[in-house]
Amino acid sequence: IGKYAEVAGSSACVRCGGGAPLWTTMRRIGGDGTWVATDGAATRSACGCDVGARFDADSGMCVKCSIEGLECPGMGEVILLPGYYSALNLSVFSCRSKLNCPGGKPGQACAEGRQGVACSSCKVGMA
Repeated sequence: IGKYAEVAGSSACVRCGGGAPLWTTMRRIGGDGTWVATDGAATRSACGCDVGARFDADSGMCVKCSIEGLECPGMGEVILLPGYYSALNLSVFSCRSKLNCPGGKPGQACAEGRQGVACSSCKVGMA
């Protein structure tokens, strides 16, 4: 786990993330898209952040998913919990109502008809 072979039949594997912590190899299973650790990865595309970690674009590394309101299910994916809003930069804000912020992908987590930071305003034409 956490390694892949660059060439079929290789006697040595390459460590994901250069061996840095929180990197692993995973694959998606089931209809709900759950990530599970996998051994014997054939390509670098199987490398990603472990469950509970997210990819930090500034450092190029996996870091602990320690921002309140975020869930990190694996492979660098980030999901906002209900009641939280975030733009793509992962500046997370608590919402007044879970109805306004049902959770989901950063930058796409406002309820229908809502917009703005913490989904605090109505879209034009919505009451």
